[in-house]
Amino acid sequence: MRSFLDAGVVLPGSSDAPVVASDPLLSIHDMVNRRTASGAPIGPDEAVTAREALYATRSVRRTRCTRSESRALSPGSCSPTSVLSDDLLGVPADRIGELTVGATVVGGRIAHDTGALKVS
Repeated sequence: MRSFLDAGVVLPGSSDAPVVASDPLLSIHDMVNRRTASGAPIGPDEAVTAREALYATRSVRRTRCTRSESRALSPGSCSPTSVLSDDLLGVPADRIGELTVGATVVGGRIAHDTGALKVS
């Protein structure tokens, strides 16, 4: 990933779901930590920062890479917003995969909430 990013290639940050887990937090964790499931380093020089990985997984960025902008974006549409259990950019890199999604808002409507949102 680092070589692509340094060469100016847009990182899609997507998965091969359903072959692997589609959890974007695990994808970010793997892009940052570059370890196999057993914990062995795999291409550590290809690691990216948490901020770079987060940017790669944003839906707008992903759709641009897969050329599906017209299906994913429309006038007035809003990108999904998620509330995480901790600060993705502030936790130690090895904890990124432990984060959970407490709530997701899509188009101004709550799509998922485990009690993370305080709606009055």
